[in-house]
Amino acid sequence: MKILIGWFMIFFFAASVYAAEVYVNDDRLPELSKPRAVLYFHADWCPYCKKFLPTWNAVVNNPANQGLAIFVRINSDTAKMLMKKFNIKGVPTLLIFHQSGGKEVIEVPRNPFTRDFPGASYRPWNPEEFKRFAADGTLP
Repeated sequence: MKILIGWFMIFFFAASVYAAEVYVNDDRLPELSKPRAVLYFHADWCPYCKKFLPTWNAVVNNPANQGLAIFVRINSDTAKMLMKKFNIKGVPTLLIFHQSGGKEVIEVPRNPFTRDFPGASYRPWNPEEFKRFAADGTLP
């Protein structure tokens, strides 16, 4: 039993060290310890949010990407004040929040879907597109 508890503690500690995502289920935005944060407003019921979630997880859970930003996933159904504060009108929406010259800068909210050509169906960004957006705001 002690061995099982020991392995559980090691696993728990390792998971907490490499956890790259902060999940917000209310209107309290956590202290952002890095100079750049990517805020992802979503809803559990939203089919477009569900389509983008694998891309989000691929980037957020990759240890190589942890230096890019703090990734904050915000449940829009329970964080109405944050939605209002950042002027978020719908989900899914990504927002970059960063420091520049000692001031907080909030970029224009973006929908993480794109078309490959006019008239094509919208598709969620792929992990490489999302990684570029998280790093420097580049849109696909």
